[in-house]
Amino acid sequence: MKRFYLFLVLAFLVVGGGLFAHDKGDLMLNIEPQIGLVIPNIGFKVGGIKPEDIVDTSPLQIGFEWAIRGTVHYYFVDFFGVNAGMGLGGHVLIYGLTDTDDDFTYTWTNTLTGTYFTIPFGFRFSFSALALGAGLTANFPLSSSATFYYKETGESGKTTDDNKFEFDPYMGWYTDIGFDLSGRKDHQGGFGMMFRLAGSLGSKIGDSGKNNRIGIEYDRLRVFSMSVVFQAAIELSNLPIGGK
Repeated sequence: MKRFYLFLVLAFLVVGGGLFAHDKGDLMLNIEPQIGLVIPNIGFKVGGIKPEDIVDTSPLQIGFEWAIRGTVHYYFVDFFGVNAGMGLGGHVLIYGLTDTDDDFTYTWTNTLTGTYFTIPFGFRFSFSALALGAGLTANFPLSSSATFYYKETGESGKTTDDNKFEFDPYMGWYTDIGFDLSGRKDHQGGFGMMFRLAGSLGSKIGDSGKNNRIGIEYDRLRVFSMSVVFQAAIELSNLPIGGK
């Protein structure tokens, strides 16, 4: 991580022009595909039993995400702007637990998949090629699915599709740090790359229905992600409020 931030600092020194980046009144369109690693926090019961309560091993919880967004940025001054947009995204969340207790081996796997329509809104600071930002996202599920697998020693095990599971709409947050070459003086576009930390607000972003076939109940379901965002930006116009 230290090497990554050192690389960013060196990149800013190499590609940086003046202290400030955009011109006052710049209206920019950014296209932002991203991929990332997700660290979920999944807690559930099956028939009233928590997997962690019958074994001594902590579960492995991991996942990945993807997204593509279009955002419009307006710079009130040459170093500060606000932005809003829309996009599509999705994630796959995996809960895996295997443990041996006496003569029994337990294997639990729960995989949750969702896609979303996302509305991000936030702010950004631009200093030469350095870009810093943060904001919120409103996420509306377009599809949800869950696959649960359980096996004990001596049993064949089976995979059950829990069709009653649904992700809920939720609010999220994000913070960005990276470089944006479109911000250099006298440039009307350019490329950039951001390192993004993001997560969900609230303790549960989805749940199974009361009548799901295998009796899964969720008491927590949160996500935290670390992503790389690739950015292509073009200047749409320059509309300074109150003139230059």
